[in-house]
Amino acid sequence: MTWGLILALIFAGMGLLAASCAAIRYRITATHLQVRWLIFTLRRFRLDDIRYVSTRRSVWAEKWYNTWRVRNRRLTLRRKSGLIKTVSISPKNPFVFKAELDRAMGRPTNAAEIELLPQIYRSAADIGALRLEEKHTG
Repeated sequence: MTWGLILALIFAGMGLLAASCAAIRYRITATHLQVRWLIFTLRRFRLDDIRYVSTRRSVWAEKWYNTWRVRNRRLTLRRKSGLIKTVSISPKNPFVFKAELDRAMGRPTNAAEIELLPQIYRSAADIGALRLEEKHTG
């Protein structure tokens, strides 16, 4: 009975720890990018140590994900120094976070980096399909 209770508590603790990965947050300060878990700062990266920020995938990286399915939420930071120079994070809005990170580092966000969908479909106002005519009552 006692061993079963101990094992149940161990598995419950491991489950809570695994579920708390969603509590990882990223905070940009004046000098650092902080990786936080609940109220603790787990990792800090100096802003002047970041060489560039991209959305490309990296196999060999220090991974600080806050979701189980990263997909399109991945941002890759390439650092100038350190043993592992590539860091992957997964903020909720990666392009907004990248713009805020560029602004904090004092770098202008390049408009050519932002990929926009081409305007291949004309709007209804352009083709005149939805012209509303006033009805005259008379």
